[in-house]
Amino acid sequence: MDAQAHFQQGCSLFVDEDYDSALAAFNKAIEANSNNEDYYVKRSACLHKLRKFTEALADANAAIKINPNSAKAYMRKGLACFSLEEFETAKAAFNKGKSLDSQDNSFQLWIRKCDAELEENENDISAEVTPSPAAVNKEPEVAPKVEIATPTPTTTTTTTTTTTTSTTPAVTEEASPPPVEEKKPAVRHSWYQTDAFVCITFFIKDRTEKDLSVEFGNKTLDVDIRLPDGGNYIFDIELCHEIIPSECKKIINKPNVEIKMKKAKPLNWATLEHTGASTLSSAINTVSSDNVKHVYPSSSKKKKNWDLLVAEVEEDKLEGEQALNKVFQDIYGKGTDEQRKAMMKSFVESGGTVLSTNWDEVKQSEVKGSPPKGMEAKKWNE
Repeated sequence: MDAQAHFQQGCSLFVDEDYDSALAAFNKAIEANSNNEDYYVKRSACLHKLRKFTEALADANAAIKINPNSAKAYMRKGLACFSLEEFETAKAAFNKGKSLDSQDNSFQLWIRKCDAELEENENDISAEVTPSPAAVNKEPEVAPKVEIATPTPTTTTTTTTTTTTSTTPAVTEEASPPPVEEKKPAVRHSWYQTDAFVCITFFIKDRTEKDLSVEFGNKTLDVDIRLPDGGNYIFDIELCHEIIPSECKKIINKPNVEIKMKKAKPLNWATLEHTGASTLSSAINTVSSDNVKHVYPSSSKKKKNWDLLVAEVEEDKLEGEQALNKVFQDIYGKGTDEQRKAMMKSFVESGGTVLSTNWDEVKQSEVKGSPPKGMEAKKWNE
């Protein structure tokens, strides 16, 4: 495999959140070609996910050395410095990146975060330096005078071992607790697309508006989710194609968080994230359903060809109720809007005993139930 092939493999593993394997692929790409800024930028992002912030900063600086005008490299440098709590350096990097790419709104978001951290640090320092009024007016404490008894001289000569004795009482130092290994935030996600939108679902429960920060750029997405343990899960990527930020939105549900992005063009996205190579995406209205393999995007490594799965199911011989349901599904799927409305109205109002496709007839009045012979129709509360 050449450098670009390793890089593409790393990007795919990165989207699947297999960061260790992605890092190995990016390492091979850089070994084969050490003059490509995108390789360092992407490896920096991977190292950041693995919480190796110092190494992520080194890769960001390497990318800047190759291309001093790379906004993406300055973004990676700022993120690494922010995680290392070097907020002034991070802010300088974000400002530089913003000057190189004024369309990317995520730079301004991170600049605001740096300002908030710097302000908080200044307040903490001010609180430590400024003494309280009580402390200013308090008289200095005088150490108590200690009298040391003079030993009585003796005439007996003995051989002694001289030792130095400290008058300060011994203080037992508490053993410092072992360093706690920081757990890597893991939030599973999946994505899918329609003609007009790309939707990402993050599977994390019970989040509120204050737990979620989302910034949409023309071709970037920055998601920051506060975790139940107080940490943060950051999902920041360069998108495969452009979106319309003003028509994108976030949806907070009880079991998950959804991000809905409006496509700038009606294209079929081959991947969620831009991989640095030309993405073979086609216009949705020109895609023939006869030639498309429906492999739906997912964070799972095992991809399924759903066309083959459907074919296997259809080959099975359906009998009894399954065969009847299949007939109803075919009628509903191939019917017109009026036929579908007729089917839904007749089925619901009749308690599941009547199914009609004649909208002109059904719309006139409520559809009465027609139970099988020997049976009686009753309301659900009877």
